[in-house]
Amino acid sequence: MEQNLSRTWCRILILLAALLSFGRSAFASDVASAEALFQEGRRLMEAGQLEEACAKFNASFDLDASSGTLLNLADCHERTGRIATAWAEFLSAARLARAQQRPARAEEAQRRADVLEPLVCRLTIQTSSPVPGLVVTRSGASVPASALGVPLPVDPGSHEIRAEAPGYEAWSSSVVIEAGTRDTQVTIPELMKAAPAAPAPSGSDGATPAADRPANQATAAPQTGGPRLKAGFWVAAGTAVIAAGTATVFGILSLNSYAEAEARCSTHVSCDATTMQLSDQANTQANVANVAIATAIVATAVGTWFYFKKEPKKAMAAAPRLTWTW
Repeated sequence: MEQNLSRTWCRILILLAALLSFGRSAFASDVASAEALFQEGRRLMEAGQLEEACAKFNASFDLDASSGTLLNLADCHERTGRIATAWAEFLSAARLARAQQRPARAEEAQRRADVLEPLVCRLTIQTSSPVPGLVVTRSGASVPASALGVPLPVDPGSHEIRAEAPGYEAWSSSVVIEAGTRDTQVTIPELMKAAPAAPAPSGSDGATPAADRPANQATAAPQTGGPRLKAGFWVAAGTAVIAAGTATVFGILSLNSYAEAEARCSTHVSCDATTMQLSDQANTQANVANVAIATAIVATAVGTWFYFKKEPKKAMAAAPRLTWTW
């Protein structure tokens, strides 16, 4: 019994290690793709193809949430006239840079946001007579009830306002926000009651009988384990030590990469390719360290379970033999 359970947990821990290795490879692939998209975005922006550049920066950020990529995306959106979007992205880039311990980049993103804030257009949507179940959208995006009556940042352009509720006719209207317009208000009128629905065709009122279901047989969970399964404990403990060591090594490597990237380009704006590679390398190493820490925690929990798990002799005698098949 103890040998079977030990082999089972050994295989589980081997699977965890394989998943960790696979996760590192997949993440490295994402980072490489993100870097390629970022470089293409820079090339397109320098060529004046702003819409295409913004799309590349956005795709790069989806693969690797770098504050530097978000800063470039905000700059791209500002150049296309999407002031509210750029302002929000600069603020997000500042928060992300602080979380990634990039104070210079955070300061630059905050400065750019402060410059744009007075230029942001705002739209206030309010309702004269709210009804139960009212749903309001702006250009397809939901506007929560708590946001009604609040000036919300919007980009210049046409915005469709739509309101609907169960039992009422839907209402919609378009409003055009001109660049430089500080505040615009739209009031949703009282919704009209919808016409009664046509009666449904008559049919059988009897409910369809439910199919008979076989009674579920309660199966008692077999008691596993034994007095201190030492083999499983030592496998789990060894995994925890290895994972903790991996986390320490990659944590130190990440700090070194960040420091080298910081030394090469402290402003974090328009940095060369080598600096960006160092930055992405630091992010990859930090993520590997995080996954290794999680593996160490899981292995520690498994080892603790092995160490303290005990079972009455009767339960052990009644328990079926456990086998493991691949």
